[in-house]
Amino acid sequence: MNRQTRRRLNKDPVERAEYFYDRQLAQKTLLMIYIPLLYMRKNYGFGKKRLGDMAEGCVDILGSILSKDISFDDISDTIFEETGVRVSRGGLDLYISKEVIDENKKGLRIRG
Repeated sequence: MNRQTRRRLNKDPVERAEYFYDRQLAQKTLLMIYIPLLYMRKNYGFGKKRLGDMAEGCVDILGSILSKDISFDDISDTIFEETGVRVSRGGLDLYISKEVIDENKKGLRIRG
């Protein structure tokens, strides 16, 4: 933050709060994109292309959420219906439906 920005924010407490809220939100958003990127890199060896595609896809989905084209419930319901995996505040709930098992003949494998 430069001197001019600091002076402007010191004059208007509402603008100051919004500035820091936006910065915190941006940092949390980036963190939530980097966590799966790191996981995919370490566990599956994803490289520059796949990680770039994944990050770009995450940003696209985030844009759809912010523009209210889709909701959090839409995302969680889709993941649950297609894979049987649901993440809740208490941790990971795993339900494997017969349809998911039939669709994925190898079954669902979870790495520990």
